[in-house]
Amino acid sequence: MNIHSVFDINNYMYVQFILIVVLPNVISGQCPAKCTCLKIAKAEYFVDCSNRNFKEIPANIPVYTTNFDISGNRIKNFTNSTFHTLGKMKILDASRNLLEYMEKGTFKETKKLKTLNLSGNKLRKDSFVKGLFEPLKHSLRELDISHNLKNTENDIYPEECLQDLANLKILKMDCLNGKCYLLQFNSLSQMFKNLSKRKFMPKWSGVYGE
Repeated sequence: MNIHSVFDINNYMYVQFILIVVLPNVISGQCPAKCTCLKIAKAEYFVDCSNRNFKEIPANIPVYTTNFDISGNRIKNFTNSTFHTLGKMKILDASRNLLEYMEKGTFKETKKLKTLNLSGNKLRKDSFVKGLFEPLKHSLRELDISHNLKNTENDIYPEECLQDLANLKILKMDCLNGKCYLLQFNSLSQMFKNLSKRKFMPKWSGVYGE
């Protein structure tokens, strides 16, 4: 056996070793078609279904999902059963969809959710039904609903819906009619005590948080 052949064998063995170490982090068994499922840490699983032109949440999202990205699709509504198997989910990015409606029980089974991004959809004040965020009152720390509400005379902030979020630390939301929303909230004094640092994004959006 010549030296060249020995190097070939070693290279082959090295490649095999790398595949054995890296590939177990890619979860394929229950992963929906067109999505990618990754184990990113101990007991932390990321399911990426972003920018796939989905019109609804794919079926069979793994029950162990902790980080779910469904952004950049064409989803119009969330129902009571949309996330009913995702009780371990901590981060949900549903930005840049066509979302208009969310049923009151949308988040009833996601009581560990810490970060929720609903920005860049078609949500209006009526989309935020009273009690929508009640299941998240202890867990949710960051909420982004910017780039939804429009600067129309009749559009107002979803005050009743947001008042459940007593532990919220970061809130991102558009300014309406040239006024930043803090001045228009009447019943959220307890929530704003938790939003200790206050700053504003550009004129189209306001941000409160740590």
